[in-house]
Amino acid sequence: MRRPPLLLLPLVLAPGACTVGGERSPFAENDRLRREVLALQDRVRTLEGEAREREVKLAEAARAGSILHDARALDALPVCVGVAIDDSSGPLRTPDGRAAVVVGFTPLDGRNRFVQIAGVARVEVLALPAGIETGSAGEPRRIAVESLSPAQLRDAYRTGLLGARYEVELPAPDAPGRVLVLRVEIADALTNRTYRDERIVSPRE
Repeated sequence: MRRPPLLLLPLVLAPGACTVGGERSPFAENDRLRREVLALQDRVRTLEGEAREREVKLAEAARAGSILHDARALDALPVCVGVAIDDSSGPLRTPDGRAAVVVGFTPLDGRNRFVQIAGVARVEVLALPAGIETGSAGEPRRIAVESLSPAQLRDAYRTGLLGARYEVELPAPDAPGRVLVLRVEIADALTNRTYRDERIVSPRE
């Protein structure tokens, strides 16, 4: 008499239970590799920024005909090498109901950190034609602009939950419901160099 076949346990593992080399799942391995790539990208951006910063400092030292007595102090001196418009920038309603656009921008040093500057700035707000979606062709129309003197730029300094930045509020009655193009240009009086950034902002709900 034949014995009934032994019941075999199904060799089915959940995707998360599979291992690579007997140590971690493919998901965990991909997540680790993703983190490594992001860390390397951040490191590359830092090294590129520090290289630009060093170039600016050496050029200014050569132009002035002198450098700091301590080379380590020169290497540690933060210098503006770029500018970035904040994510929080965009249209708003003032307490009295007027339409305006707030533009926050951050001068950046070689380590992608805020650095305070002395100089001038120009802030522009442009609106794409009605019906034009972000990324489509269309000639933007300037609806607000403001130029800041060195004293005005210093007064535009803000610090708080969003961190340190410069902030400008421009009256813009044509802004509501429009796709906006925000532009910032700063000229650093210390290095006589100009930096620009641009951001497209969709209408807010």
